[in-house]
Amino acid sequence: MAESRSLVYAIGMDGPDARVDTDIAALLADPAWLPHGIAGGGGAVRFVRLSRAEQRALTFLDDRYVGEDVPRIEVPLAALAGARPAAEAQGHFIFHSAFCCSTLLGRALDADGLATVLQEPQALVDLAALLPASVGREPAGPALETILSLLQRPHQAGEATIVKPGNFANPLIEDMLELRPRARALLMYARLPDFLLAIARRGTANRSWARRMAILYRRHPQFEAIEGRDLLLLTDLQVAAWVWLHQQAQFARLVREQPPGRIATLDAADFLADPARTVAAASALFGLDVDEERAAAIAAGPAFRQNAKRPGKTFDAAARKREEAAAKFAHGAEIQEAVIWAGALAARAGVPLSLEAPLLRP
Repeated sequence: MAESRSLVYAIGMDGPDARVDTDIAALLADPAWLPHGIAGGGGAVRFVRLSRAEQRALTFLDDRYVGEDVPRIEVPLAALAGARPAAEAQGHFIFHSAFCCSTLLGRALDADGLATVLQEPQALVDLAALLPASVGREPAGPALETILSLLQRPHQAGEATIVKPGNFANPLIEDMLELRPRARALLMYARLPDFLLAIARRGTANRSWARRMAILYRRHPQFEAIEGRDLLLLTDLQVAAWVWLHQQAQFARLVREQPPGRIATLDAADFLADPARTVAAASALFGLDVDEERAAAIAAGPAFRQNAKRPGKTFDAAARKREEAAAKFAHGAEIQEAVIWAGALAARAGVPLSLEAPLLRP
């Protein structure tokens, strides 16, 4: 940590300092130095040092899972302005609307020499939080360019880097795609009843998450409707459905506006029904060297036998089914009421309940 402190101090000094240049160059060249957060009101980047194995072992790359004991430094954004992806770098995205197995797919595609998948890096959420409301909003610009360049550094030559932002970074999706015109994106979602079941099944924490997401989409609305103007008048599951519709509207617009072939969509139920085919199709979308045999091996491998959000813990399909059955029994009427309410709102707002450009075609 002493070296980290000297780097921060040196960067803050006036006048030339050759050691700063050396340290910055080494930092930029080493993908283990992960841009973890935005500090100083957007004027600095907080880095943490995590090996590839350590990144993989964490559920998400955010403050809930990155320990305080991890080596870290803080660097002024201006000192990183020269960061650019290598000409041959392959950078792609998985965007999602939560509870749709995106973490599982990310773990399935993450393999040495094939791809690094960055699961919900905190820095993108921090940048999204700095955005003004949608009306009169300016593009995210240089700071986002720098963060994407740092995130997309490959650990091995020739492999792709796939960034899976967290939901709270969704207001940046259009900006990310604009800054990376060669990148492809997979938009993952769960069907509305399944989404609401996940909210109900996991209790107050997920209900609170839905209300925080609703505040985000109040700042960055995807359609206009009287519903949602006063969130306190809605039940928890109506709020969750309102959030789902805004995410769905954003994804549907991306499919319409982006060039054909750049965007694909994936329903979680289709993924779980045919994981091998999904892995093969996602690999093809991202230009990964995965044939049908390897895709089948991945689908039969450890990623699908472990709990995606608890690496190292065995996935218990029977326990999950019991939890879902109990949640349906306890909350079925509330879920159905929210589905009916959301269906009427979707019809008025023109929001599709399923997305075009499916990754898995009949």
